[in-house]
Amino acid sequence: MRPLPPPPTRAIHTTLTLRSTINISRVQLAEDFLVVDAKYPPSTWTSAIYASDVPRSWTWRSEELRPLHNMHIIEQLRGLRQLATVVANHSVFLSTAMVRELVERAHASLRFVDFERSGMEREKPWAIKGGREEVVAVVRRMEEEGGRRPY
Repeated sequence: MRPLPPPPTRAIHTTLTLRSTINISRVQLAEDFLVVDAKYPPSTWTSAIYASDVPRSWTWRSEELRPLHNMHIIEQLRGLRQLATVVANHSVFLSTAMVRELVERAHASLRFVDFERSGMEREKPWAIKGGREEVVAVVRRMEEEGGRRPY
């Protein structure tokens, strides 16, 4: 039996030791939940605690958990003021929306990204290695062209 892939919170927690580069290449994501229960106070820099961080409980009530989606990782990365480089090649979970969110809304310190061979469709124009502004231009060009062509 193959082990389960790590939850997205593992990628988030790796940023604790972040200097200016994060490499989340080949990360496979598994489902995780944000715990919103006063019995489990946040214990990380993210001001959050995740179900994968606490002893397994089969008694969670739905109001105590909020599902996390892949975009949560991008939202956490966006706020890192020292982040200069994101390496996320071979990252199947990446989508055009996630790439756009990161390159357009990240802190100004982000300069370089590597999205080579990423996404469900490996031939997306944004699946490149290059400067942040180059990827912003590619994503915007895709949006302009997509508006004129039916999907």
